[in-house]
Amino acid sequence: MQTNTLIAAGLLTLSFTGPSFALSEIAEQCELALQSGDRSVFEAVVEAVRPRKDVFDTEVRKRVEQCLSEGFGEPWAYSFPDSAWLSVSEADARAKARRGSKLEEKRAAADAESQRKANIERVATMVYASCAELLGRDQVAAMTNELCVETFLTNGLPTVP
Repeated sequence: MQTNTLIAAGLLTLSFTGPSFALSEIAEQCELALQSGDRSVFEAVVEAVRPRKDVFDTEVRKRVEQCLSEGFGEPWAYSFPDSAWLSVSEADARAKARRGSKLEEKRAAADAESQRKANIERVATMVYASCAELLGRDQVAAMTNELCVETFLTNGLPTVP
């Protein structure tokens, strides 16, 4: 387990390991780091926040989001779909990629279905043509062939010369 040490404004040293260190304490350390201008403490806070998934206390989550936003100079938030702390621009990019991926999956499925239907049509056409030819050569064989009878019932009896 990784242990991180935070030094806020040079006055306080805190060590934390995993979720035993409350998210509210991380939010407080983040705020202190911004107030003191200590970038190394802010970066340590960021590393402590990234793996955290215990974000159900809305007030604390908003404090962390606000602090990260101020520290990075762009909006940050916890992205529930990604289960990660991300800049809003990164979350938007990931959401767009997910939408694009889903769209591509739908296109691929539609293409596969189209190919399947085209194949069914080709097979049906070939069966009908083969049965029509068989009918022309041997009417009894064609009319006692289940496949030929099915295709003739579906597509009509061909005219035989």
